[in-house]
Amino acid sequence: GGCRECVPPISAYTNETFHEWEDPTDLWFGPYKDTQALYYIVRKGRLPVRRIRYTGIYNKSPVASVAASTLEGEHPLTVEFDASESSDPDEDETLSYEWDFDDGSDPSTEKVATHTFTEKGLFVVKLTVTDKKGLKDLAFVDITVGVPPVVTMISPKEGATFAVDQSFAFVARATDGESGEAMMDDSHYVWEMRQHHDQHWHPYLPPTVGNNFKSLPAPSPEDFLASTNSYLEIILVVTDDDGVSTTVSRNIMPRTTTITFTSEPVEEVQLLVDNFIVKTPSDVISWENHPLTLSVDEVPTNFEFGGWSDGGDAEHAIVVPTTTNSTEGNNQLHYTITWRQRLISQTVNCSSTDEGPCNMCMGHCKTDNDCAGELVCYEKEQNESTVPGCAGSDFSRTKWCTVDLYAPTPAPTEAPTVPLPTMSPSAPDDGGEDGGQVGLAGESGAKCGQNYGSLCALSCTILVTVFWMFV
Repeated sequence: GGCRECVPPISAYTNETFHEWEDPTDLWFGPYKDTQALYYIVRKGRLPVRRIRYTGIYNKSPVASVAASTLEGEHPLTVEFDASESSDPDEDETLSYEWDFDDGSDPSTEKVATHTFTEKGLFVVKLTVTDKKGLKDLAFVDITVGVPPVVTMISPKEGATFAVDQSFAFVARATDGESGEAMMDDSHYVWEMRQHHDQHWHPYLPPTVGNNFKSLPAPSPEDFLASTNSYLEIILVVTDDDGVSTTVSRNIMPRTTTITFTSEPVEEVQLLVDNFIVKTPSDVISWENHPLTLSVDEVPTNFEFGGWSDGGDAEHAIVVPTTTNSTEGNNQLHYTITWRQRLISQTVNCSSTDEGPCNMCMGHCKTDNDCAGELVCYEKEQNESTVPGCAGSDFSRTKWCTVDLYAPTPAPTEAPTVPLPTMSPSAPDDGGEDGGQVGLAGESGAKCGQNYGSLCALSCTILVTVFWMFV
């Protein structure tokens, strides 16, 4: 399994087929002898153009393999090179060998060759293996002769974290490995920054010569899911006057925030966060200062958008707040979307049913001036004998209750620092006399009250409009 908390993070996914290839970037079919072969270009490796050919029953190329007794040391340096692990897929093939030591000396044709390097520097030793029909394969090994520089990366410091658009200072100190003298010339320093995502990486800052300068602003995650398995790698290569190098690297982790999305009163709805489907209730991990777009993917049946807890429109953009450079824990953020039930109109024959609005006539106004906040508008029949669901002594009256159509929305405030508070919608108004109420009996700000209505025939049809408000 994967490990998100590891440094660097470890993905649970591994591509066993291509992950060892040296980053192929393009491929095409081209001519090869009397047939065709597949050619491809790689970003890494010493041979940028490769060829894959169909062999069938024909001769196959050998496979070169090189081993070295040591890869680095002070000069003069003697190294033993061994090609014994080289092979050929064809049986009874006799292989020949040629060593190029990259220092101007004569090549060796031994399977096991010993060579002494008398100069300092980096030498790329090449082995060429050839079968008796002339097909070849190459293998390489790097040999460093001399004492490499001693390098200290000062900034970014160990354990540093980043937010989107944050820049880093690239500062290092190096001394010559043999003399111990400080290497002050900035031309000795080459910096690089890579954006890692899952099992691959993208070049973000290309190899750049210099020291004590600012980097590019840190990127956003590559996509929605990349927030959980991405980081930056800073690589520094310092090379002395003899061509001997030291490479140091440091992983910089993003500062993350867990965003909780909830919905009220319908708990399970489908949202879009950066065009990625998120079902409430759900937690989403994002990076500080990363812009996100929130929108509605599915509207619940018989409901319409009521509001976001931050006062935003149904579709709006947010920016994950930045905090301090603290590396402890994961910041928390909470967004709630609310829904209100749509206006529903229905016709009910109160003489034939004891369900529906007639059954709701009782007890919804606790007093003449106090709404229970359930019904918005209803009517009663006069004759209780024809309306089984409506019992009581005041059938000649019409009563109504009012509730807030919209809960007041607080003005947006600046995002606080760690710990981030949980954002939730404002509580509904308590039925006071402020302007947030609408009396559906026709008066603005109406309270529970009484109104003598007209009489109605025994089997009259009543149009009842029920409006439920949820916040």
